[in-house]
This record gives sequence, structure tokens and C-alpha cells, in this order.
Amino acid sequence: MRRGRVSGRLAVAVRRLAAGLVAVAAVSSAGQVAAVVVAGSRAPTTSGDAVRAAKLGWTRFVAGNVVAPTAVSEPCPMLSAEAASAAVADVGAVPSALPSGVWLDRRSVGAGIISIACGVDLADASEPAGSTGLVVEATILDGQVGFAAYAEHIAGRDVEVAAAPVLGGEQAGRCRNDPTMCVASWHSDGLVVTVKLDGPRSEASESQAFQLLEAVAPTVLTNLAAVS
Repeated sequence: MRRGRVSGRLAVAVRRLAAGLVAVAAVSSAGQVAAVVVAGSRAPTTSGDAVRAAKLGWTRFVAGNVVAPTAVSEPCPMLSAEAASAAVADVGAVPSALPSGVWLDRRSVGAGIISIACGVDLADASEPAGSTGLVVEATILDGQVGFAAYAEHIAGRDVEVAAAPVLGGEQAGRCRNDPTMCVASWHSDGLVVTVKLDGPRSEASESQAFQLLEAVAPTVLTNLAAVS
């Protein structure tokens, strides 16, 4: 798995983003912020408040790990390995038994953006044979690149961006041959959640990727919002 480096300039930008989001949270009403952060006790949601709280948690996590982006020792802030395996099984695939990791990945889109990534190494052979590996990513777009450009970067040329009927916002995705994986991304208010599935390919693979995205995205937002 290719795990990208984060430049000094990008690290500074991340810290500035963190400061800005923290300032926004500080001037928000305490009741509103608390109501979103403790949403783990409620049904996960993809509302505007949930997205904003997730962006704040995302920024805290990235700012705390940007010095060593490929050696993150903290647990995944989005989805546990057990929950990821259960989600893969729920869409009818056999989950990979490979160990799960956490890293920050720099993407050469716009001025360069960072993704938090959790999952197995999709470059490794499946274990057991015929199983499906999953990587979940969360990204904040930098304002210099829109979701269409990000979707093309992650899913290939001519990928269709459409309204997300279940989650709200917009989504895009497809199964790719190079690299061999199926991807599905959801975007709302600058935050993108992406799932990557690598396993046996069938006519149902693309729909499985979107089903899995719809299943995990609300939990990803809730868990990111809890990052302190």
C-alpha cells in the first residue's frame, strides 16, 4: 500500500485549518457543540451539524499525527477493525483477516490534500484467499478542488457524480481495473468519506461498495466528532 508523505507546507496548512475550526467551535453555542459531540449515544446521522463536528475531529486527528503520517499509533478514529469486518460481511463478502492499520495519505489533487485512512493493506495478497479487504478514508477538500475532481482522482475519468439518495449530499464511485478495486465516495460540505473494496469481482461489486458506504458513513462522522 502506498502511504504518502506530508510536506512541511501542507503540515502548516493543516495546523492553520485546525486553528480555524477550533475558533469556529469556540464561538458556537456550547449547547449545540455538545449535542453533536455526544451523538454517539444516538442513531448516527449525516446532518449538517454532524458533518461540521466530524470536520473538527478530523482536523484534530490530522494535526496530532501530521509529523509522522505513516506511523500513526492511535486507533482508527473512524471505524474499528471489528466494525469494518462486520460491514464487509453485511454486504455479502468475506472480510479479510489481514491486520488493520491507520495512516495519513497525501493526495496530489489541487494544492495537495490529506486523507485519514484505516484498513488493511490492499497491496497484500488476500487472507484467506478470496476474501475482501476494506480501506475507509476521510478527507477535507481544500477549497481549490471540488468533489468532481476528487472523484475523478479516486475513481478514474468520466466517473459520474450524482445526488446521494440515502446520505444526502453527493456521491460517486465505480469498480476500477487499475488499481483493481471498487471505490465509492460521499461528499457533504467539503468532507469526503470513501470506501475501497478489493476482492473477488462480480456484477454486484459496485453496488456492494455503495451499500457499504451508506452503512459506515454515518458512524464515521459520529466517531470523528468524538476525537478530542
